[in-house]
Amino acid sequence: MILGLTTILGLAAAAELSRQVVHESELAQSIKSVLLLDGESVGRWKRWGSIKSWWEITGRWFFPLFPLILLTIILSQSMRLLASVLDCDRCLGYHFGWVLLYFFFGYALLPSLVFAPIVILWVYVIEKFKLKN
Repeated sequence: MILGLTTILGLAAAAELSRQVVHESELAQSIKSVLLLDGESVGRWKRWGSIKSWWEITGRWFFPLFPLILLTIILSQSMRLLASVLDCDRCLGYHFGWVLLYFFFGYALLPSLVFAPIVILWVYVIEKFKLKN
């Protein structure tokens, strides 16, 4: 399956969209703060994601509460991962790219995942172009 010109330009648009969302969008920053994915909240998620802090908080109740604690730790680590992905324009661009290829251009899932890293190249090209200006 060969990528057409419109597909390449669509991936370039996804790269610029990812840059805008990560670096310049006030709407994206406010959404991150509402969903507790901003910088301040990530520190709190980090505290709730460690077994050591749960051991200090619960003491002898640690083992009876372990299923709840494990669920909280998994949620905390997932939120930290999501926050780090939303702060990385290359990571977000990759996900925008495969979603664009799969849903908009009608590629199958595997080719969408394989061709999506082209967006990362476009992010580098756009960054180099922005630095020169």
